[in-house]
Amino acid sequence: MKKFLYILSLFVFTSCVSGGGTYVSFDKCEFYEISKGETEGTEVSEEIEETEVAEGIYYVSYPQAGSIEEVNDVLVMDYQNCSVEFGEDLNYESELNDLIEIKTHEKNDVSYQAWYKEDLLVRYGGSLINYDYKFWLTDFEVGVSDCILVLDTMAESFTDTPFYHNKDYGFKVDVLPEYKMEYLPSDEGVLMKKWVVDMCMDEWGDEYECGHKIEIYVFGTDNIFGYQNLAEFLADKYSGYSAEFVGSGVFVDEGSGEDGIRHYFMMENGGSAIYEAYLKTPSQYHSANKEEFDELMKSFSIL
Repeated sequence: MKKFLYILSLFVFTSCVSGGGTYVSFDKCEFYEISKGETEGTEVSEEIEETEVAEGIYYVSYPQAGSIEEVNDVLVMDYQNCSVEFGEDLNYESELNDLIEIKTHEKNDVSYQAWYKEDLLVRYGGSLINYDYKFWLTDFEVGVSDCILVLDTMAESFTDTPFYHNKDYGFKVDVLPEYKMEYLPSDEGVLMKKWVVDMCMDEWGDEYECGHKIEIYVFGTDNIFGYQNLAEFLADKYSGYSAEFVGSGVFVDEGSGEDGIRHYFMMENGGSAIYEAYLKTPSQYHSANKEEFDELMKSFSIL
């Protein structure tokens, strides 16, 4: 398991509650990677129990300002005064006494359990309905009411396909885990970038390590000129360039000096926003990365 070094924004994030019952809004978070692989030397059955987490990579999101560490073999996410434990086989029900009332509800494929001691919520848990994975809050002194939304958001973010969501322009797109993520300065979108290591040869025939950068921008802009559709927009901005319409979007290839740029545009007819993504690489590497970019754009959608 490891923490990703890039920052992502999720659709499921709304707000988090901090101490004193004050709501703290956040849109930026990080992903924690959960690797479910085969143990070396252990034969794994081809049939997976319905409630088990199948082999593969999964992700749990948490506030950017939070931190995760392993404490006594349990993962703990600390954010302000909230400490959320999470992992497999975390069963704490047997520790509870008869004075605590249990209440449950289900939401977004998570079963939630609440335990009260008199009027104080002292323990709160979320169990994934389709996987053996749990999230817990516990505080028998002051209670855990202030941290419910933190746990809810983490539990409901569990996924094998992380994505970026922009609430201002109302779009979402999958993200590429091997790329570093950055928010654009005005929160209009996101940048995914990767440095690829190559081997180059100097004038004396000796090899040395070199490399090149791949950048993918995805963002929204205001339709300030009032374009009614993509055809009108392309006729004005990209006249003379070949356009490839695919589904609701269009690809446009453009050379820019030493760089190769492949654009992708979407917009709703008469809409207030134009959505753009583009791949930027050195020209000699453009074709090699084109397929990955086109596949990524299949996940782009206007909400």
